[in-house]
Amino acid sequence: MSTCECVPARISGLLIAPEGCERLPLLQVRARAAERGELLAETYSAADGQFALCLPLAGPGGAEFRVPVRVEVLDCNQTLLGEAAVEIAPGDQAALNVSLSTTDDLAPAYTPV
Repeated sequence: MSTCECVPARISGLLIAPEGCERLPLLQVRARAAERGELLAETYSAADGQFALCLPLAGPGGAEFRVPVRVEVLDCNQTLLGEAAVEIAPGDQAALNVSLSTTDDLAPAYTPV
């Protein structure tokens, strides 16, 4: 009989802007289960383009269990600006760079007060 353990996994990364873009606005970063599309975690990028996501993953204890995850970057209009994929297991840490397709007329997804 196997038991499932819920152990967070962490994805940290950096948004890579196209050449000529000096500064990125704060953008929304989401992690979704690649197969079913369910939202696992979301956050906003920092002013320097860094982000960190903590994913609550559950899997059978002691078994090799990896989840394919799609990381998406969106602006305030929910326009998809970039995405990347990674496979991660409960308790793992992954580093990921996400290249943005465009930065023309980007509206920040979050404006600090």
